[in-house]
Amino acid sequence: MKQINTKNMLGLLLIICAIFSFYFGKVITFTLLQAVGIVSVLFLSILVLTFVSRKTTEQELIEEQDERNQYLALKRAAKNFEVVKYTLFLTMVCSLIGFGLTKEYAFIFVLLGAAIPYGILKVSYIVNLLRYN
Repeated sequence: MKQINTKNMLGLLLIICAIFSFYFGKVITFTLLQAVGIVSVLFLSILVLTFVSRKTTEQELIEEQDERNQYLALKRAAKNFEVVKYTLFLTMVCSLIGFGLTKEYAFIFVLLGAAIPYGILKVSYIVNLLRYN
């Protein structure tokens, strides 16, 4: 059985924090001391998860260097890139439609939040095309 690595634990902790803040942010009011305590516990747990590393076994090192695993990791990264690219594009289109219908400026901020990473993705795509072709 494989052990859970630090990245998975850190991601799980951040997701739990996001859900906690989303659902209980407006319902539960904390005193200043409670809020500082919660933030410090979360900060310390993130530090521990980030800086504590486990030793890799010889079998894991062999699997890391295997070309098939590297190829599969690259394919997964390419698929994730495509999903992020299309999600950002759809977010931009939907925010333009939402601003056109409601004239609410919050849609402009959503548009800017999606357009900046989308522009960075496009610029990096062009630079990589020029570099590797």
